[in-house]
Amino acid sequence: MAPENHTLRCSAPLGILGAGALVALTQACGAPAATPPPAQTAKVGAATAPERDEVVLPSEFVADRIFVRPTTIDGRTLRFYTDSGGGSQFVYPDVVQRLGLTSAPLEGSPEKLVTAPIPEWRDGAGIPAPLAIHQPAALRSRYVVVERDRHFTSAGDDGFLGQGWFGGRVWTFDYPGKRLLWHPRGSTPAHRPEQRVPLHFRLAADGQPAMHFARISVEIDDEQVDVLFDTGATIDVSPAAEAALGPGPESRGTSFIAESKAARWRSRHPDWRFVEKAERGTGSAIIEVPKIRVAGQEVGPVWFTLRKDPNLHEFMSSMMDARIDGALGGSALRFFRVTADYPNRVAIFAR
Repeated sequence: MAPENHTLRCSAPLGILGAGALVALTQACGAPAATPPPAQTAKVGAATAPERDEVVLPSEFVADRIFVRPTTIDGRTLRFYTDSGGGSQFVYPDVVQRLGLTSAPLEGSPEKLVTAPIPEWRDGAGIPAPLAIHQPAALRSRYVVVERDRHFTSAGDDGFLGQGWFGGRVWTFDYPGKRLLWHPRGSTPAHRPEQRVPLHFRLAADGQPAMHFARISVEIDDEQVDVLFDTGATIDVSPAAEAALGPGPESRGTSFIAESKAARWRSRHPDWRFVEKAERGTGSAIIEVPKIRVAGQEVGPVWFTLRKDPNLHEFMSSMMDARIDGALGGSALRFFRVTADYPNRVAIFAR
């Protein structure tokens, strides 16, 4: 997610076009609130035949973070970072130039945002276009073009897909199997009722989510804790954190918790592992929670990266239906095969 002073990720300037800019973008550009979104079965190639409802998207899971890797009609494979807790969907100018796409201003954008057409994908190797619910209609067929930022982007990434891409569809994040699946007809895998957890959204006047930042409730330390469903939660680990977490890439999936909540955990459980100066850039600490309970299932241990209270209680909560104390990311989701049914506002946690 985004920077410490804007959203949750330590170094990602998604205030440029993530959560913060999405607010301005959807409000100022007049996204059609009463216009129904396009059908689920947007073309992504031959693999998305209407009779199928489990399309395995080209993806890779790296340290509990999820990337999609679609291939263009002329054989060029791109790499997009995906983040259910991030904002809109965008590509970088060098990618637009490399693909020979023509950029154009986004009509009605006070920020003078620029967009480029979504590439045509090779059959069986594509990804669905955004439904862009409560975003400008142009973003159903175009990505916003955003300059790279050395604190957020890596050389191997070509763009970003956030809640504007996930919203309105049904997905399965199969962490153990390292697969991202799209269900174009909107069905969900067979499951038990107790595996279901409601997804709560801040709603617009038409009754649809104003933004697709989902709040869920989990049990931690015998308390219900409201958190953001955040597949993109990331920490850039320091040497101190690596010593605790073990070897791996610098950027890793994490979960977030408000500093005040972490302080209460520490006072009750001084034996829980705690690492100071664990995050590069911010110097934030991390805390290891031995067990959490999600949809009646106990998993752990789960590492949480600390965030200042206002980042969660004020900024992020302002885009949600109620206050949150944290975000549930890859460090917790890695135990599950999570199906997020955005239209029916429910998540299914299977193991």
